[in-house]
This record gives sequence, C-alpha cells and structure tokens, in this order.
Amino acid sequence: MLRFAALILISFTMIFPFLTNADETTKVYEEIVISNKLKRVLASEMKVLQQHMNSLAASVPAGRFTEIAATSEEIGKRDILEKRLSDKERTELNNILPSEYKIFEHELFRAAEMLNKASENNNPQFVSFFYSKLNESCIMCHSIYAKERFPDFKNTH
Repeated sequence: MLRFAALILISFTMIFPFLTNADETTKVYEEIVISNKLKRVLASEMKVLQQHMNSLAASVPAGRFTEIAATSEEIGKRDILEKRLSDKERTELNNILPSEYKIFEHELFRAAEMLNKASENNNPQFVSFFYSKLNESCIMCHSIYAKERFPDFKNTH
C-alpha cells in the first residue's frame, strides 16, 4: 500500500507543472545543428526507442505487465547523451542540445521509470497514465526538434 501511495504522490508531482502552466507565450525554437556522426548516433538511438514504443503499443492495452516492465526498463537504460560517444562527442552534444531538449529527455526517462514501477505493481491505471506521459514526451520533443522527420508537426506551435 505504501508503494501505491508513493506512485500517486510521484504521479501528482509529474502532473502538477502541466496544470499550473499559465504562460501563453510562444517560444521560437532554433534548429539544432550537429555533426553527421552525432546525427547517426541520435537516429540509431531514436530507432531503438521507436521499437520499444511500438512494443509498448501492443503490450499496454493487453495488460502484459512483464513485457511492459522489461521494455520500460530498457527505455530507462537508453541515455543518448552517454551511449556510444567519445568524451569529446559527449561534450559537443551537451553543448549543442538546448535545455528544453534535455528536459524532454529527462521526462522520457522518468516516465519510463514510473511505467516500470506501475507495471511491476500490475496497476493498469498507472501503466496507462505513465505510458501516456512517455508518448507525450516523444510528441512534444518531435513537434519542436524533429519537424523535418515528422512533417505533420510543421504547422504546430
């Protein structure tokens, strides 16, 4: 019961910032310019994340909690700022990526962690909620930083 209460508290802290955002201004985002190697590494990492999201799209509605836990754990392990990069490349990427991108990435990994905990507790309501938060972090980031890859986002924001 204590774990369930902790999940509720944590989920509220993830929702609260979205409920209190009264800022109606529009921010203009600049295109991120990175080297071809870093583009390839990011594209590779995103492809793996897409495969995991596709897996979750099938396992979440079916209530396959063991699969959900395994997949969300894998997503949580994927830190694109740390994997397969030299120290120099990691520094370059850290210096280039805007703080908003890093926030989306953090939200993605946090939602994956919470999805994992919810699935380990066989809690379909929290699984659904944190799967939604995982999707939301992808959508928000893509709508800002990947409009060329996802052209339907070009008319957003």
